[in-house]
Parts: sequence; C-alpha cells; structure tokens
Amino acid sequence: MKKVIATLAMVALFAGAAMAADIAKDPAVYVEGVYTPGDDINNRGDVAVVGLYEGTFTDLSGYYLTGYSNAGYTPDLFLDPLGGVDYSSFLQVLVSTSDNWWGTDFGTEIPVLAAYMDGGGRCIVVGQDWLYGSGDYGFASTYLGMAGAVEDLNYGDEGMMDWTGTAGGPLDGLADSLLPCFEANPWFTDMVDPSAQGLAMWGTPMAPGPQEGGCAATTGMLSTVEFGCGNIDVVGNLAAWFTPTATEEASFSTLKTLY
Repeated sequence: MKKVIATLAMVALFAGAAMAADIAKDPAVYVEGVYTPGDDINNRGDVAVVGLYEGTFTDLSGYYLTGYSNAGYTPDLFLDPLGGVDYSSFLQVLVSTSDNWWGTDFGTEIPVLAAYMDGGGRCIVVGQDWLYGSGDYGFASTYLGMAGAVEDLNYGDEGMMDWTGTAGGPLDGLADSLLPCFEANPWFTDMVDPSAQGLAMWGTPMAPGPQEGGCAATTGMLSTVEFGCGNIDVVGNLAAWFTPTATEEASFSTLKTLY
C-alpha cells in the first residue's frame, strides 16, 4: 500500500439556500473575523477557500484565509463541501488539500471546479498529493496547465524543503524553507511538468532537486508545494496572476448586488 491510511472522519456541514441581504446576521453563529463553516452564507466574500481535509488530515485553510485578507480580498471558507457548493459568484477559488492523499472529496469536487472554470472562474489547487488523491490527471492537464508529473519523489521525507519561485511565474523572486507541518503525514511531494509556466522549484534531502512543484495557466494553477507550512504570504502573488478583466469585474459586481 502506498501510504498508511488514516482514519477517515468526514465533515459535511454546508446546506441551505442564500439568505436575503437584509436578514440580520445571527451573533450566536457569526463573529466578525472568525471563520467557521457557513461563513459563505454570511460574509458573501469575493474569493473562496476550500479545505479538503476530511476532519482527519491537517486543516491549513487559516493560512490561505489570512493571505487573501492581507491581499485585500474577503475570503469565505468551505470545509469538505462534498461537491455541494456553487462557486459561480466567486472571483477565485483556492483548494487546499494539505496532507490529504486519500480524499473522497476530490472526486466530488473536481466536476464542480471544472464547471466553475468553464464559466470563467479562476482556481488554485494546493496539495502535495492532489494528483494521487484525485486519481486522474485530466483536470490538472485541462484546466491547471500541467503536462505531466512524477509522484512522491520524496516519499516519507521529514527533512527541510527549500523552494524558490520559478522564473516568470507568480512566485518569481520569492523563496522559503519549510519543515512538514502535518499531523498525519510527512512530505510526499510531486514533480510537475508544466505545459507552459512553472510555479515553484523545490528540493529536500531525499530529492535534492531542483524539482518543479507546480504549473500556472491563465485561469488555473496547481502547486504540489504546500505553502501553508511556511511563514511567507504567497497568496497575494498567486491571486494577482488571475487579475480579472474589466468586463469580469463589472459582471461580478452586478451579480453581487443581487444578494
């Protein structure tokens, strides 16, 4: 077996239709600045952070929420949505899988993300083992700019990972050194062959590198470097890669006024 299977504890916490804008927020369930499942109903943010950690793996969504907030966005959080969220009102969706490599959410979420991107949405997927968990390279190849990959180059590595932004990409000029921050797994990072633009070059003692750790297309991005383990805020750079056009901004603003 490729890895030791952690006990799976599924969390499915999202339901209900959108509330009218004039309905008061319930102070018992909504606290400004505190993100909980269901904030998508209350905050009506412009970007979505989706954590596919299944209640067993490490939830690093807080890193990405903070990063988007620092970049001037209003992020909403969805934990293990199981394909039940319509992302069409968001400018961007960032999916974090952390150390989750055996994810039932992956299969339910990929069609929803594909439909969202078919409608013009921008998507960032971050997860060292997204490719293994999804069991299909099709989404990454069609939507995220990946030509191919080699999985698990540092299988079980607990050493320091050094990464630098690939020249010309969203993280050009940035660098960091990371130790695994996961509760369930060490590193299982994949090498990605970009079809166009690379994202981050990485290396560890087990895989000295440099290995390409991601790909960036015009509307989608994949990283197998888990930035949520670090102390550098890279989210603003990732988000800026998908700066919306004036037409998209106008359409989004019109849609938001309906809520």
